Amino acid sequence: MPGRNFDLSEHYLRPLKKKIEAAKFLQAPIVKRGLDKTLGEKGELIVAELTDDVDMIVMQNMQAHGRISLIAKDPPMQKFGLTDNGSYKVRLMDKRKLHFEVGIRATESYVQGNPLLPLPKPPSLPQNGNQRAKIPLWYDINGEVIPELWQLVLAATMSVLVMRPGITARVLEPSVRPTLGLWELQMILDWVVEAGVARKTDDMYNTEEWWWLCLDNGLNDENEAQGEADMDKNSPDVRGGQPEG
Repeated sequence: MPGRNFDLSEHYLRPLKKKIEAAKFLQAPIVKRGLDKTLGEKGELIVAELTDDVDMIVMQNMQAHGRISLIAKDPPMQKFGLTDNGSYKVRLMDKRKLHFEVGIRATESYVQGNPLLPLPKPPSLPQNGNQRAKIPLWYDINGEVIPELWQLVLAATMSVLVMRPGITARVLEPSVRPTLGLWELQMILDWVVEAGVARKTDDMYNTEEWWWLCLDNGLNDENEAQGEADMDKNSPDVRGGQPEG
């Protein structure tokens, strides 16, 4: 474990493995930047049939907030249905008749980039020379952030918030026990509110529009640039397309 002279067991880390893992939160900003680039240059994307989870998270959330529109491309429509001879045995029909392309176009309210940037530094507790002061899991004994652990704890917390809107810190805490204490969880929840990733109403927490960009570092390194290029030209998930007429 970076910054610590011991290994964390699988039992200890298991509570941090949720439906939406850290890797998906890290991939989401890359997908968003690829979408920004292609929609800006071509005006439209054609979504392939085998779209991965991260692409769907980005597209569904942006559509839900009116940032993009989905356009059906020649959807199958027949007056008497798509089965042979008007039969009701749909399980026997040619499933290829159900295939059609879907295009993505930006709306007038489309937002380039990540509105959350710059994100606050991961939260910490002031030590003030106190050798008995608590150290959050995502910091080492020298006061340096351990990025891998911060990504794990933030992704686990956000995954629960997305699935259980209106949850409180005390109700959420058992889902990350024994890895995180309530005091650490409260630090993370205070951070997501400060970052604009979630909002707090009374003691309840709900995600905000751009929650899926909470692990964006705002940097375009070589790997991210390559990811954008792959999405634009060679990706099996999303293909660039030209707008109609």
